Amino acid sequence: MSDDGSVWYFAIGSMMNPISLANRDLTPLESHPAKVLDFRLGFFGAAGMAEAVPEPGASFHGVLHKMTAAHMAVLDALEVAYVRVAATVERYDGTCVAATIYGRDAATVRAMQVPDAPPSERYIEVMVRGCENFGVAPAHIEYLKSVPFVPRKAPSAFLRLPEPEGLPTFSQEQLRAGAGVNGAPLLVSLNGKVCEYIGGPDFYLYKHFLKMAGQPVELRMSKMLQDPKYGCPDKLKDFTREHCGAIEDLILSSFGDKLKVVAHIDQEFAD
Repeated sequence: MSDDGSVWYFAIGSMMNPISLANRDLTPLESHPAKVLDFRLGFFGAAGMAEAVPEPGASFHGVLHKMTAAHMAVLDALEVAYVRVAATVERYDGTCVAATIYGRDAATVRAMQVPDAPPSERYIEVMVRGCENFGVAPAHIEYLKSVPFVPRKAPSAFLRLPEPEGLPTFSQEQLRAGAGVNGAPLLVSLNGKVCEYIGGPDFYLYKHFLKMAGQPVELRMSKMLQDPKYGCPDKLKDFTREHCGAIEDLILSSFGDKLKVVAHIDQEFAD
């Protein structure tokens, strides 16, 4: 940490992308293309998220952000599967700075009990566009484009949360009542469905569900996991059916066992 309390943070994944930063209300004080020394780039978990893996003599490129301590605290709260470690980062002018970088939190990842998988096509596109924006070395951009990825699904292949027969239709007021506190169920809406969170408070994303309680998940999920194909609409009515279906598929593929459909809710789509 510098004298003014700021932190040099080396971004390697979606935080290289200015849209991802803005979606989290994060504004770097400075940003520079750079490379980190004695680490290699890896991908881990079911979603194939980027990680910095210690390896003497190795290096890879990314974006060096100067962040306030407050914004680093926001990042720490978001990066629930990571731990921060110290690193030496070399800017393109040859100067080196002491920085912080995220690597996998081994204990949290083990608790997920899922094998490592390649990154998604969406994630690679977010990384590539971020690198292009900040002038990262073309060789690294070409490397990212060469990384094997999981292609986007065709809409016809999207998974859907099962809907029991005879479900009621909830009002917006009934949805908002599902705040997940004081004995109330934790409810969210998704693609015209009202879902109850049935996981426990020890689930690593529980705090994120609490922040979405009583609301449509599309607005938050589209910002946290932005997809260049669809953008990040500010209003629910501006989401297409395909975009909502893609978010439902992502949730069901990743942690669908944490939700059950308890009602329908009227939803307006852009198409």
